[in-house]
Amino acid sequence: MEMNSKVVLINCSASKSQTVADGLRWKKGLTVEFWIESWNSQTKLYPVRTLYSGYNFHQQIELCELHSADCFVISAGAGLVRLEDRIPSYDSSFIGDNGPDVGVWDRLPMGGLEMLDHADEIIFFSPPQYQLAIKSDGFFNQIKDRLVVGSNSPLAKDVGKVVEIPTRAAEVLKCSQTHLSVKLLKLYLEEGSDGFERLGKSAALLPEKRASRKVNDEELVDIVREFMELGSLTKIVRAIRDTTDVAASYERIRNARNWILTDLES
Repeated sequence: MEMNSKVVLINCSASKSQTVADGLRWKKGLTVEFWIESWNSQTKLYPVRTLYSGYNFHQQIELCELHSADCFVISAGAGLVRLEDRIPSYDSSFIGDNGPDVGVWDRLPMGGLEMLDHADEIIFFSPPQYQLAIKSDGFFNQIKDRLVVGSNSPLAKDVGKVVEIPTRAAEVLKCSQTHLSVKLLKLYLEEGSDGFERLGKSAALLPEKRASRKVNDEELVDIVREFMELGSLTKIVRAIRDTTDVAASYERIRNARNWILTDLES
């Protein structure tokens, strides 16, 4: 890797292409030392690029390659890894008791932020728990001035560059919250800070949100059923958001539609 390169940090995905190895499913009470021992005993290793099978993961890799940016993966089981590294399949996350505390991330098997010393810009739009993990790394202070994060990041007060992310960014970018990190990365790689200034202006021009109400799953199924004749999921989501006062995520509407379709087939 050349000096003065652009680096993007992305988070690993829970979905993987290979069966989890014996001894590499994190459980409550497990120690980092035991995890490292189990990790180092594995013989079946897979390229990072192909082990993770999540949609967002691969979308971000494509963006990095398109814009000639180095890509590193923040893993809740491995540490910091390159796409060409080979690692065992595992099950570990920063959520609940299903993985290590973010404060010990730099002790995981594959190393930490010292691998980024070559970069002059490090772009990071991953979920908060992954951002907090790197702050625990002893090398954080040596790279923090080169980090680029969003204004909603827990690292916003610590890093060299912060881009403003409006609360309604997903609406402007026409995506779900689940896919927002991909859209933000794309915007930054294509337009830099100017893109985020444009994003903020567009968000400010959005019409005021209507009052909305939450509904349980049974109520949502009944509402979705009324719009099934529209056919596609996209049209149903749009109709519910434009013509009702129901507050429901894309994912919940999709699940309700899938339940209805399954019920019709049975």
